[in-house]
Amino acid sequence: MPSYLEAGRKAYSENRLLDAIPQMKRQLCLEPGNTDALVLLGAANARTGGIGSAHRLLNRVNIVDPRESRHWPIHASVAIRGRQLNTAYRLCQRVLIRAPNSVSALKDLARIANLWSHTGQAGRLLHILRALSPEDPSIAIGLARAAMMSGALEDAEIHCRRALDLSQGNAERLLDLGRVLRARGKLAEADGYLNQAVEQDPTLALARDVVRQTAVDDDFRATED
Repeated sequence: MPSYLEAGRKAYSENRLLDAIPQMKRQLCLEPGNTDALVLLGAANARTGGIGSAHRLLNRVNIVDPRESRHWPIHASVAIRGRQLNTAYRLCQRVLIRAPNSVSALKDLARIANLWSHTGQAGRLLHILRALSPEDPSIAIGLARAAMMSGALEDAEIHCRRALDLSQGNAERLLDLGRVLRARGKLAEADGYLNQAVEQDPTLALARDVVRQTAVDDDFRATED
């Protein structure tokens, strides 16, 4: 019979997070200091929206074993979602000391830079990420956002088209491209992409209508994965 830890790990690997959580809790009742269970439970809580619980669990890992580092990337993302940006920044720096080309840490640093309105730094990090992971659509849309915020609308269009190609016509990417095209004054082409976005995902109808009414730089909010 598998242990609670093994059952929880299997459920987590199969993305059955609500099954994984009680297994990890049972394991921690038996072994409160089990770092494997703490890390997995923290990650599962983070992915199901329990940001506060995830943060507390991952902090417990630091207390149980200060040398444990597996949870740093997860903890950094949790801290960003909880707007604990200084904590997230320190965790990302720790990850990069051990793994200088960590895509997840560099992505998180770019998100932090954007939240701090350090657009130049965010852009530099995104260019590094593009070299490391050229097929990642979230990096292309991040570059589009940085270009849009700096007023480089032509570059923003190029990056949005790249993101759309990489995501194989994703509805949100269609909306992003439509938004940039309207900001560039290409209204007919923009409306074509905006309508395609709504055809794929009707929940984007309101967003499309807002874009049509405003279509200004400050309204560009590229989606980050």
